[in-house]
Amino acid sequence: MRTILAVLLMLTATAVRADDDVSPDLKPEYYDTMLQAAVAGLQLSYDRSNAYEYGGVIVSTTNGKFRISDPETSYRGDGVQIDYDNDYAGYQVVATYHTHPCLPYSHWPAVFSDGDANSDTQVGTVGYMADLCSGVVRQFIPGVTPRDMHWNVGPAAEQIAATLGVDLSGAHGEAVGDIVLNPKLPVLQEIPGPKTKARGLNCW
Repeated sequence: MRTILAVLLMLTATAVRADDDVSPDLKPEYYDTMLQAAVAGLQLSYDRSNAYEYGGVIVSTTNGKFRISDPETSYRGDGVQIDYDNDYAGYQVVATYHTHPCLPYSHWPAVFSDGDANSDTQVGTVGYMADLCSGVVRQFIPGVTPRDMHWNVGPAAEQIAATLGVDLSGAHGEAVGDIVLNPKLPVLQEIPGPKTKARGLNCW
């Protein structure tokens, strides 16, 4: 009985500590502009992996500058779950950043997916993405950047999306900078195949 009680107390204490820890895992550096912060986060993400998507958030700080959260990954080549719940003590999440590994079989490296665009639109954040095939950093601004990438998803999916009010269009975004690619990378570069061609366009 004492053992069970001790375990329950430990789990409760852990949960309370987790709930009380509202500080985001921010890197210590400050940046003068949101773009500088985005490039720094994307470069750090790329340096960690060219095979998995990495991403995080950019916060505006109380001294008018910007900081980035430590890049995180879901260990997938075509998606990453970013924790947006980082507002605290006057800090505000103003943008997200994430990488697109050079894996054209699984996704479009140079394009914000519909999910990317919808996430930033829903939360009201600017989106930054690094295409790891080229090193180009792209920007998506909700309500400003055209949703100009359309895939043939079929009439059934389009009807469901229309009913739910979901936009299935992605965006090329605007090229606003670059990160430095190691000459040895990407090691997993692929030639576009049937899956990407079936989506209507060649991704290069």
